[in-house]
Amino acid sequence: LRNGLPLFVLGWPLLALWRALRGRADLVELLLCAMFTVAALASQRFLGFLVLVAAPFMARDLAAWSGARSGTPLGWMRAIAAAIACVALCVPEWTRPEPRPGFGLDMRSFPVEAGNFIEAHGVRGRGFNYFYHGGWLLWRFRAERDRLPFMDVHQAGTPEIRAAYLSAFAYRGAWRSLDDTHHFDWLLLRRTQAQGDSVLDFADDDTSFARVFLDDTAALYVRRDGVNRAVADAFGYRMLPGGGARLTALGRACETDSALRAATRAELERARAASPQHARAASLLANVAMIEGRFAEARALLLEAQAIAPGTRLVTERLAIIAGRDSSQELRGATP
Repeated sequence: LRNGLPLFVLGWPLLALWRALRGRADLVELLLCAMFTVAALASQRFLGFLVLVAAPFMARDLAAWSGARSGTPLGWMRAIAAAIACVALCVPEWTRPEPRPGFGLDMRSFPVEAGNFIEAHGVRGRGFNYFYHGGWLLWRFRAERDRLPFMDVHQAGTPEIRAAYLSAFAYRGAWRSLDDTHHFDWLLLRRTQAQGDSVLDFADDDTSFARVFLDDTAALYVRRDGVNRAVADAFGYRMLPGGGARLTALGRACETDSALRAATRAELERARAASPQHARAASLLANVAMIEGRFAEARALLLEAQAIAPGTRLVTERLAIIAGRDSSQELRGATP
């Protein structure tokens, strides 16, 4: 809605049909409209292609439609008004909290700090990764043989390997089978779980792996009995999971068990200090602070999480709870 995509996707075919109904059908336009609209709706990555292909046709059709309505050619004033409208349409998109307008690489989607941990602590062996981190791993570690990605962006390998790789994200048995076949020494997993992606939870439940690094972008696991055993012993998280399946139970346990809560708080502080991308750790620390009645600290942690990742879940709701509590205290204090 911010960038006008629904209007764009509906507007081009309507303009093309309007042109056809006036006896000036453009077969090339109609075919391109059908092909690129279907491709864009099927996969977000093709939206840019749709816009580039549609722009000249829509400009021509809008000019014809506008001229037909007014009965006069476009003049300077109307051209200036159109230019202003083009800029105005961009304003809502420019005011999004992220990504900010600019040029460069947005490294937040790359496991930069996890890569630094791998290098600093000598994590090696056969790895497992998301395919879209494969090129980054090859670049980051200069294609060292014991730090090669399992899968790259081209999804190389046999059809059987690719099928087993995809199944491993969704099915616990498929994940165990893949690990039994390849015996991974380390896992570099994406922290954001898409629908149908449960490999983080599978790794959390697999006692042969230890979680050794966690931030908003990535979770790094190493095998406890392999070449990375010393890393697992020194840096393994015991309370904090990489995935979301265990978080609810951990939160409920923290409400009643002060010792568990203290251990969880210590691990969250460690995760917070380990990476600039620590909105998730700050958000969970805010929950711990609220349980313990430290509401000013909780507010500061929530604002910190929001500054790092504006889309952090339930920040506004928790800030409202804290504000409501503060207001109630002020009212009680003002009561005669």
